[in-house]
Amino acid sequence: MREGYLNKVLKYPIYKLYILRQLLQVMMGKKKVNTNTLLFIISIVLVSITSSFAQITCMWNGSADHDWNNSLNWTLGTVPGSTDNVIISPSGGAFDPVITGTVTVNNITILNGASVTISMGAELIVNDVTGPGAIINQGRLAIQGNNLHTHPDPYGGTVSYTSGGAQLIRYHKYQNIELQNGLKNITGDILLTGNFYCYTSCNVINSDVTIAGNYYNNGLLIASGTSTFKFNNNTTDQIIGGNGIHIFQNLEISKSPGGRLILQDSIQINGQLIWTGDGVLALSSNNLVIGPLATFVNTGTYGPTRMIETDGLDNTSGMIIRKGLNPIDFNNLTIPIGSNGKYTPVWLKRIRIAGPTNIDSRIALKVVQDNVCNNCVRRFLRMQASDMIIDSVDFQFNYPKSEKVGYPSKVFRVVSGIPNPVS
Repeated sequence: MREGYLNKVLKYPIYKLYILRQLLQVMMGKKKVNTNTLLFIISIVLVSITSSFAQITCMWNGSADHDWNNSLNWTLGTVPGSTDNVIISPSGGAFDPVITGTVTVNNITILNGASVTISMGAELIVNDVTGPGAIINQGRLAIQGNNLHTHPDPYGGTVSYTSGGAQLIRYHKYQNIELQNGLKNITGDILLTGNFYCYTSCNVINSDVTIAGNYYNNGLLIASGTSTFKFNNNTTDQIIGGNGIHIFQNLEISKSPGGRLILQDSIQINGQLIWTGDGVLALSSNNLVIGPLATFVNTGTYGPTRMIETDGLDNTSGMIIRKGLNPIDFNNLTIPIGSNGKYTPVWLKRIRIAGPTNIDSRIALKVVQDNVCNNCVRRFLRMQASDMIIDSVDFQFNYPKSEKVGYPSKVFRVVSGIPNPVS
């Protein structure tokens, strides 16, 4: 009987007032009670005061409807607040909760068989998410703590990780993901049917990020270990954009013939640039930096539908930069480049460097249109040295026969815009 009374005190404020009145009457000598009753009244007062400041665990029972803000749907008769913990149970009633506005809670646990729906334009802001139940997200789910949610279905809408501190992002499927504020560590494979956004320091550690939409980074992204960013949308071009720093370990392209992965900012690859299908990596006016140990991997044959395309606008952009610390970093590397739908690869066979080798050395390769020559192969290779002396370069520069115009055809070396024949 006393346990039931205690529950009423915790649930309904009017009972708290009644108990306080009984205690005052005892203290003033207007009412006599035995010792056990007095101790019970004092304990209820203490629990009542403590519960006003502690986090409350609110259990969804769904006895009325789907409305999150209807107090009749919660076992304590109160809609959860920003400091409360929430448990969504499938056994409490016939309705699962639907959020139509902005809701902030401390932690949420979704039990097996239950679900919570975030309507379009709505938002759920939470610290930690746990449990095997479903989140049907048509709006925005903002996670400020850790995501330990284990339901296999993908999230819809946008999931934002917003804590100012470090957060772990483990395996899951998303439509769109936003990484904001603080350090974000991706430590499990994630699959995106939409876009990837990084606005802070984002580390990807031994994890694959598969993107069907676009990639945007206005912060610092560093992928390490075995991490691979995979771009595999066969029906539309994809973008690597933003104005941040993009350091990939591996980057994989798998698209249909004619598909393009378009750079809107310069990037660096330290591991492998991989083609598992067709796809052109279009540099536009941006640079592709290839790290000292980076290689090119292709499961098929390079050509106009599998290559790196540069438009050759000037000598500072649209370049492929091989970055290294030792001469061996520049040996025997075939670079699959082309321009305007023509595949013209460059093969660096040997480069000898005089002087110190423990410096950040680089050589830039570029295919450039030259409209001065009317009867020549209109491509050239630009070698640009930075902080080093090039002693000798031996390279092979290929071009298709269709590039030859008239007879005899000549290859020109262009210096400061003036063509000079070399063959």
